[in-house]
Amino acid sequence: MKILIADDEKEIRTVVRLLLENKGYEVLEAPDGAAAVEAVRADRGIDLVIMDIMMPKMSGLRAVEEIRKFSTLPVLFLTAKSLERDKESAYMKGGDDYIVKPFSSAELIRKADALIRRYTNYGTKSDNADPNLLHLAGGVELDPVHREVTKRGEVVDIRDKEMDVLIYLAKNRGRAIDAAEMYEAVWEAMPLPSSNNTVTVHILNLRRKLEDNPSSPKLIRTVWGKGYQIDREKKKREGKKAVFLSSRKGIFPENKTASVHSPRRTCRRHLLPDRQSLDHLLCQYLLCQPGEKAGEGRRLSFRPAKICHGQRRDRRRSE
Repeated sequence: MKILIADDEKEIRTVVRLLLENKGYEVLEAPDGAAAVEAVRADRGIDLVIMDIMMPKMSGLRAVEEIRKFSTLPVLFLTAKSLERDKESAYMKGGDDYIVKPFSSAELIRKADALIRRYTNYGTKSDNADPNLLHLAGGVELDPVHREVTKRGEVVDIRDKEMDVLIYLAKNRGRAIDAAEMYEAVWEAMPLPSSNNTVTVHILNLRRKLEDNPSSPKLIRTVWGKGYQIDREKKKREGKKAVFLSSRKGIFPENKTASVHSPRRTCRRHLLPDRQSLDHLLCQYLLCQPGEKAGEGRRLSFRPAKICHGQRRDRRRSE
């Protein structure tokens, strides 16, 4: 387990480091809030931040606000500010617990253990790992915050402009981006006659690095006449299963106009042939004369059953 200590007093960092290392924790240090934010952003393996409030460059409260933009890892404030309004402000900014200096080493270890246990054992760490991670086609995952791309778990080497193109396409998933818009957004310049070639080269490089088959791309598609597009992730829809209610006289779809509970109105278009009608059709077909096609000289028809207010109309029909 890895813990980051953010405090501008080196003596405090040293004491806390010794206490935590004695318990088997790996410890990192940051002298101010800005360094703490960068450390958390760079190292996803950090499990807890012990944060002072009064620090140069960036206060602990401001640092927690920045960390909460991309991470949910627990933050334990360790500070000399003991007023209730200070504690309330720390919790509102995103802190998880609060200890006032001078502190008890037993209390520090106890609270650090509890926060890390909750963070690692109850699913919050997995939620925190990549809050901005984009899952794309072909096993490609894009982290626009850390500007990293992996394909089936392996890091892919992407150049800066190629990364900018990929991030722009990913943030506009489901919409085709033409070369002029891409050039203006990524290169921050007015499109030139050669801009199309520049964009095309970067798209081809991305396909070569990320697609299983660059000649038949699945990730970055070409929408003819419009531009390039990354499709949105398709959500599986659970189809509604047709449920039918059977009766002696007919079969009716559930929740349709024709219902066995409708006393007076029975919509014939929702009625399906019942078993007796199907048997009648089959008999007519089998009784055709040799060489006679089914239906010649005979009328193959069925008469759907009808149920009205508990009364059944005689299904038999005089021939």
